[in-house]
Amino acid sequence: MAQKASGIGVWENVLQLMAVLAAMTNVGLMGFTSDVLRRWLPQGLSPADMVGAVMVLEHAMLFLGYVMVNSVPSTPSSVSRALARDRAREFAARPHLGPWHAAGPEAADDSGSSEDGN
Repeated sequence: MAQKASGIGVWENVLQLMAVLAAMTNVGLMGFTSDVLRRWLPQGLSPADMVGAVMVLEHAMLFLGYVMVNSVPSTPSSVSRALARDRAREFAARPHLGPWHAAGPEAADDSGSSEDGN
């Protein structure tokens, strides 16, 4: 039977890891097997300079991905509004039990008397 879940759980972490590894792999392939990066950079770079350029590009791609992930809300605004409306309806439908309701029943006895009559 299907059950309601609050999220995708551990799979969210797996997908994030796959995205990071994909960005690193793609930038590495572009930098070391393609002439595209060599055309963008000055001529005569040493292999160490090329590795540095690939790392800078890789970090830029990861930062861009981070910005994109954090710029999109995890819950759409229409869903947030609907949830707030449902919570307000539930609160309005709840019977109001008096001033002690929020503090619990032990706060209702403010007379200061004890069981032995003192």
